[in-house]
Amino acid sequence: YRLGAQLRTHSIWVAMLGNLVSPSRGLLIFVPSLIFVGYLLVRYWKYVQSRRLVGVSLTVLVLHLILVSSFPIWWAGFSFGPRFLTDVVPWFVLLAIMGVQAMLLASEQRGPVYKAEVIFGVVLLAAGIFIHARGANSPATQMWNARPVSIDEHPERLWDWRDPQFLARD
Repeated sequence: YRLGAQLRTHSIWVAMLGNLVSPSRGLLIFVPSLIFVGYLLVRYWKYVQSRRLVGVSLTVLVLHLILVSSFPIWWAGFSFGPRFLTDVVPWFVLLAIMGVQAMLLASEQRGPVYKAEVIFGVVLLAAGIFIHARGANSPATQMWNARPVSIDEHPERLWDWRDPQFLARD
């Protein structure tokens, strides 16, 4: 998918949106804890110690998103979740480390807001674990790509909240 001859820009905005929030390929749907990471970085920005590294990380993430969204089959064909975005996992881990570190450095960290933030983060993490456990343990999630029709022939299925891949049934 990194071959320049295959890249297109005709539907890049739809593809970028799909790679982020599609119910069957969206990064923020399959890894909702990234919402928490973003929240931490914004809320505790003044405590972030390596702001330039955050900038580099975000630049890499945006450029990679543009690249994979330029591919004609941006949904990665017969796959589960945001497969084309797995290359940037280390950058998300780095951002998560910096966000959590900033939260811990904040002076107001031990009040009720801190507890609510931790609960919010744990709930999002649990949702992501549930989604990926379904993908790993349910054959129906892989069959979803072909049934009732092929995802490659009918990519509009990627937007159907009534039938997201991670909740596929036999």
